[in-house]
Amino acid sequence: MAKTRKYSSVVEQQGATWRAQIHRQVTSRTTVISKENAEFSSEAAATEWAQEQLKAFTSTQAANNERHGAQRKLNVTEKSERSARRAEKTLQSKEKAAELSGDEDEG
Repeated sequence: MAKTRKYSSVVEQQGATWRAQIHRQVTSRTTVISKENAEFSSEAAATEWAQEQLKAFTSTQAANNERHGAQRKLNVTEKSERSARRAEKTLQSKEKAAELSGDEDEG
């Protein structure tokens, strides 16, 4: 059984055939079968398939994490810029209101 932190492969004999499964750990107590193939004539073939699928899962996950991380970074930057613009606009409104109330006191 090959294992990474989130994914693991399991090979079991089922009658005359072998079954390979890719398990994904959802929580500390829950695992889900992400992929399964039960048509192998030998344990070696099942293990090879499981290893290939495990590599594919981890590489896909790494690519997704990079893409989402870049998008998240962009979103944080845009959010901070938007926040700065709002703060500036609020400050200008307060200054204008103070200026108008100062004019009323003089008149």
